[in-house]
Amino acid sequence: MAILIGLLNVTLTATTSVLVLLARERLHLGAVGYDALFTCEAAGALLGSAAGDWLIRRVTATWTIRIGLLVEAGMHLTLAPPAAPTWLGS
Repeated sequence: MAILIGLLNVTLTATTSVLVLLARERLHLGAVGYDALFTCEAAGALLGSAAGDWLIRRVTATWTIRIGLLVEAGMHLTLAPPAAPTWLGS
């Protein structure tokens, strides 16, 4: 379980490290927009921390990890596609 959570944290940190490029180059956000993006991320982390015990009581710890992996995989798939190729004329 510790190895799984450690790998989950590595992939999340890697995604967060390139979020600045996504915000600037694809979303065209300035400093205020980037700050707002990270504020929303922090609010989601606090909400997830507060709901964690409740979720574990409702389902199990194993299902909580599975749900977390699915949410993170969805985030990676959302952020992964490149911008439109230049040959499309965009």
